[in-house]
Amino acid sequence: MPRISPLWFMLNFLLMMASSYVSHAYKGKLHLRTISGATHHHEAMLQLNAFKVSFTKHDSISSPPSSFSPSPSPSPMPSQDLKKPHEYLVTSYGADPTGNSDSTEALLAAIADAAKGPSKGFLMNDIIDLGGAQINLEGGNYLISKPLQFPVAGFGNLMIHGGSIRASNTFPSNKNLIDLSNYGSTSHSYNYEYITFKDLFLDSNFKGIGISLQGNDNAITDVVIFSAAIGIMITGQANTISGVHCYNKASGFGGTGIYLKLPGLTQTRIVNSYMDYTNIVAEDPVQLHISSSFFLGDAKIVLKSIKGVVNGLNIVDNMFSGSNHGYFSNDIYAWKWNFMDC
Repeated sequence: MPRISPLWFMLNFLLMMASSYVSHAYKGKLHLRTISGATHHHEAMLQLNAFKVSFTKHDSISSPPSSFSPSPSPSPMPSQDLKKPHEYLVTSYGADPTGNSDSTEALLAAIADAAKGPSKGFLMNDIIDLGGAQINLEGGNYLISKPLQFPVAGFGNLMIHGGSIRASNTFPSNKNLIDLSNYGSTSHSYNYEYITFKDLFLDSNFKGIGISLQGNDNAITDVVIFSAAIGIMITGQANTISGVHCYNKASGFGGTGIYLKLPGLTQTRIVNSYMDYTNIVAEDPVQLHISSSFFLGDAKIVLKSIKGVVNGLNIVDNMFSGSNHGYFSNDIYAWKWNFMDC
């Protein structure tokens, strides 16, 4: 009698268990013979192989029913039409970003369209809210032959940003590169609010003023002003100047970096700026804050008396580098005429 190995008993046990399960599941469709003690080991292996083949043929076990359908994948969220501020690309108006040809009229056309754009109401009395409109210079270098002025006064919430503006050789010597003064206004004590100048390089070609701004609550930030007689002229209160580099006509030759021409109610903050051989001049400063700025080449802070008033003056944490021949206290301050109310 041939010897039966232990493996045979294990396979026999598994076959019996599987046979019982499959015969129950398939209602007798799979017929397996009971393996007796005299069956040869080879026959057991054949039965096992037959069982495996028959098991894989039953689709009802190995695959889902034909009626089964996978869950549909989630559909993407519908895109929302997000409202964006009105943006005016100056090249679409014909401006030349290479600076080879005059772009004055194209820039003025973009400004005019922005100024008459959809209104969001009023920021305050007679100051129209333009809803965050943007005049985008698109990183270009633009040549202009006359000042960039707004067609009307009395609006705000507008940004001009992202490029360079250069005065041509025919630019008037006594005009402003960007002029937001009282042009076209006869009734406003100030004309603009929440106007932002950002990421600009202004080359005045040794003429006039870089930015002239009459208005409240405006911001000039990350702007370089080169070769202007006066870099920035402010005739309004509560304005912020930040990250400005005034590299214009040196004060030693009669130039000024920033001129605050609102005696008695300044309310201006100048921070993180670089006065490159150019002074800050403030008439009768009241509530003036100057901090974290660098003054190179005997550049000073000049307090100019008109009616002898100075109050709420805060000048802290600045750096001065010069020849140490300033008017007062190692170039930190220069007093011009006498102040009576301090």
